Amino acid sequence: MISRKGSIISLANARSLTLLDAIPENRPRAKANLQALWAICQALVQRATPISPTAKVVSEEGRIRSPEFPSVQTIYNEYREFIAIWRRAFHDIRNIDAPDPIAVEELDAIDLTHMDHGPAAIIDVLRRVVKELRKQNDGLREIISSSVPVPADHLDRKADELIDSLGDWLVNVNKRGFEIDTISLKVSRRTPIGTAIMDADLFNELCTFVDDYRRRRKAGSAL
Repeated sequence: MISRKGSIISLANARSLTLLDAIPENRPRAKANLQALWAICQALVQRATPISPTAKVVSEEGRIRSPEFPSVQTIYNEYREFIAIWRRAFHDIRNIDAPDPIAVEELDAIDLTHMDHGPAAIIDVLRRVVKELRKQNDGLREIISSSVPVPADHLDRKADELIDSLGDWLVNVNKRGFEIDTISLKVSRRTPIGTAIMDADLFNELCTFVDDYRRRRKAGSAL
């Protein structure tokens, strides 16, 4: 019987194969690059202690094997969707024993009355951020569906992955020693020296999402 970790890896492999098959035969270099990325991502995620397959880590690991391996920027620009598959697999494995995620509509049902101020404030921020991202995503999908021949489900999937990653970050804010009050989120005395504020890939994905949203909104207002 296949393990839960094995099921997650199998799903990531199936999604990777779909992306590989979608590359035209007249682009052999792109196919070869994706196959090389696949091998690295799979190796990182399958380790006894999985490593997050960020663009930087994947590029560094790949260049140990071949100096022609795609650069970090090339991965960001051309293989972002592929990396997202394996980052999702990494997060699913890391949270394999966590409860199943709840729907956005169920967020308001979480009882905060018995929680300390810090965790309660973090969950409240998470509620607002997720709702706002969902609202913006719905609006963006409507613009794209009515004006640009791009499958809206594709955008929805990428936005869901971004929301999942952002949700993981928000949930871990308190664990990293950061502190939130009525004014801001900030470093506290409990924050270990050198603690990363946010993963570089997540930061870049947020920037890309915002840029895409503003570009699509501008295009929609020009119609």
